[in-house]
This record gives sequence, structure tokens and C-alpha cells, in this order.
Amino acid sequence: MGNIYNFGLFGHNKSGKTTLGEAILFKGKAIDRMGNINQGNTCLDYDVEEIKRLMSINLSIGNLKWKDKKLYFADTPGYMDFVGEQISGIKAVDFAILNISADSGIEVGTEKLWEMIQKEKLPCLIFINKLDLPDINLTQLFKNIQSFFGKKTTFINLPVFENGKLNCVKGIFDYNEENEFLQSSIDNIMELDDSLMEKYLEGEK
Repeated sequence: MGNIYNFGLFGHNKSGKTTLGEAILFKGKAIDRMGNINQGNTCLDYDVEEIKRLMSINLSIGNLKWKDKKLYFADTPGYMDFVGEQISGIKAVDFAILNISADSGIEVGTEKLWEMIQKEKLPCLIFINKLDLPDINLTQLFKNIQSFFGKKTTFINLPVFENGKLNCVKGIFDYNEENEFLQSSIDNIMELDDSLMEKYLEGEK
């Protein structure tokens, strides 16, 4: 794979895949502004019917440079009516990012896409979207995620809230808040690499 990375954005309808894709392109300076689905001006949903329906219908491709890497990604539809586009995306990429909306949790589309991702034996990163929405039961959401995907599901970033509002997201080794999933995630990572275990026990990050 070298310096080229191919990944796909998957998830139930309205889980925020296209918005995430726009944010990735904007962060990588591939575009100078983030498009808005409701305004019909995203670069990923460009088809007339997609703009009219405010949703992805076709698989679309984004690309950008990040440091010394070249990134290509597939933004796929969420509706299972367009399963052909989802399958094409899964077969074309090296790893998957599975979007979960914080307010909706694991949905039917999440389950179906996870089955397809597992069938292709793709590495998968779970991205929890819409954490800034009010009244999110994050503890229950995390429990549901570990229950569905397995206890070895590792949270590598955790949100920080102030006065009930999302402030930022921190990596688990920089996280100083109370969180019952923090230590189990650190333990899961340590099990993967003895050298990391030694550094952690010595107090290094």
C-alpha cells in the first residue's frame, strides 16, 4: 500500500458519512469550504437527484494529500436500496470507516454493513458521529457498541464535555476525565504490543 491509502465511509442512512467526507476533504485542504447537504452544495453528493433528495444515491470518490500520504475514499449511500453501491465500495477499499450516529446508535443498516465488512475481512474503524447533539446517552451507546462488536472494541479517542456540551475529543493516553471505558481500551492496546506495555507501565505516553 505504501503511501497510498484507500478507505470507505459506510453507515446507516443519515449517519453523517457525506458530512464526514466533506470534513476530511476540508481538513486536508482539498476543498476551501465544507459543503452542506441541506444547501445541496457538497462536492460528494453532486447528482441532481441526490441534491433533490438530500441524500447519497451513488458511490462518490474523494481524494486528498495528508502529510506524505495520498488518501482516496469512497462515500457510499446509507439506504439498503443502494446495496450495490455499498458492495462496490467495500470491494474497492483497504479498510472501512463505519459511521454510527450518536443519537440513533446501532441500526439495521449498521448491522448489515458490518456483516459485509466482516465477509471481506476488512479492518474497520468505528466513527461515532453527531456527539454535539443534546441528550446523548454516551455510556449506554458505548455499552451497546461493545455488546454488538465485542468486548475487544477499543475506543482510541474519547469526547470531553463541558457544561453538557461537546468541547473536544482526546486520545485515550491524553484523557484525564472519568470514563469507565478508558482503562479497558488502554488494556486492549497494551495487549497488542509488548513494547507499548513496557512504556505504559513506566509512565510514558
